[in-house]
Amino acid sequence: MKIFEEILFPVVILVFLLSFIVLPPLLYTGMKKIRDPVPFWMPALMTIVAFVASTVLKPESGTLIGGILGFLLLLLLNGLVIIVPFSLFAKEIDLRSHGLVLGFAGFAALVCEAYAIFAQYDMMIGHPWTHVITRLPILIGEVMDAVFKAFNAETIVYAYESKMYLTLVSAGIYLKIFLVSGVLFGAICLIYPLEKHSGD
Repeated sequence: MKIFEEILFPVVILVFLLSFIVLPPLLYTGMKKIRDPVPFWMPALMTIVAFVASTVLKPESGTLIGGILGFLLLLLLNGLVIIVPFSLFAKEIDLRSHGLVLGFAGFAALVCEAYAIFAQYDMMIGHPWTHVITRLPILIGEVMDAVFKAFNAETIVYAYESKMYLTLVSAGIYLKIFLVSGVLFGAICLIYPLEKHSGD
């Protein structure tokens, strides 16, 4: 049994890592079969629905089914958030390499997600949550903390185990992934414009 547990944990981690890199290209390919080119509103609408579903299902995360469903929604959300900006740049990116580009964006999303999660690892039980900037540095965390301060909502938002904090930070993580992916796709379009590929 102990050997099984030792093998299971690395397998779960590997599946988690691969999902971030493999899922976005798979989702985009599936969307292209529905409508080609993929319109911006399609992944955007799916992202909103998935985020609302994950927020509603959070209270059930203590159960096995709720935990698995929450994990699948997490992977789905990350993939969808990456595809939203990609749909804006898809016409300017060589679609022969879209799997590689989306996979790279998935890896960047994994880094953002992991940093946001592990930045809170040393929080002491019973103590307030840390400011968002410690989990989402560069712009997003600063803006969110400033908004909470402006509305005098710091006591409510940062309270220990505040569901509002967890929901807002989750939204901030996806916003960061959206922006990071958008910057990445924009940089690819500038560095490798489509005209270069079409002339080969």
